Amino acid sequence: MFERPNEGKSACVISINFGDVDFEESVQEIKELVLSADMKIVSTVNIKRSAP
Repeated sequence: MFERPNEGKSACVISINFGDVDFEESVQEIKELVLSADMKIVSTVNIKRSAP
């Protein structure tokens, strides 16, 4: 069976802002969830769009 090395977990947080007033709060909550899962945030990408 294939075993993955125990090098830790990393995440890239990608968020899309459609003009929500509490966008920054939502992004912060996602970051806290990632960290609580014992993952390291290696990059963050924030995108702003007017419509989906």
